[in-house]
Amino acid sequence: MSVRVQTYVWQLELRPTEKLVAIALADHCHDDGSEARPSQALLARKTGLDERTIRRILVRLLEQGVIYLYKPHGQHRANNYSFNLPDDFGKIRPDTVTPLNKSQGGHSRRQTGHPVPSDRTQRPPNHKEPLLEPGEKLPDMREVRRINREIFKTMLRDA
Repeated sequence: MSVRVQTYVWQLELRPTEKLVAIALADHCHDDGSEARPSQALLARKTGLDERTIRRILVRLLEQGVIYLYKPHGQHRANNYSFNLPDDFGKIRPDTVTPLNKSQGGHSRRQTGHPVPSDRTQRPPNHKEPLLEPGEKLPDMREVRRINREIFKTMLRDA
């Protein structure tokens, strides 16, 4: 799955069904846009579209230059599609990056912008409360299932 390629596809001016198939196809490729080879049946299941519709949309995406066929299918082998990503897409430009600075008071900042205390003793312990009190027994699963069946039957009768 490539979030980078999916981000690129979201920015394209495509029809809704074309974009849906392109997103589903991008879900199967590498970050460089290569090696997308899901079957048409899988794309149909993911998108809820018919296989014939998937074939038509793949042809339209090929004609528009959104994707290209890297290796055509062979016996027991699916088509291998690649996305035509711009060379500079997803690259971090140095002029957009701000250097990290230490704020005053010896605190650094997380990505959320909240200060992180330099002394870890100020934080509460990170633990979960026990699900059961000491000496308490787990419920009998047969009894739980029986109660759930009764509730479900009551809901069906009332509906």
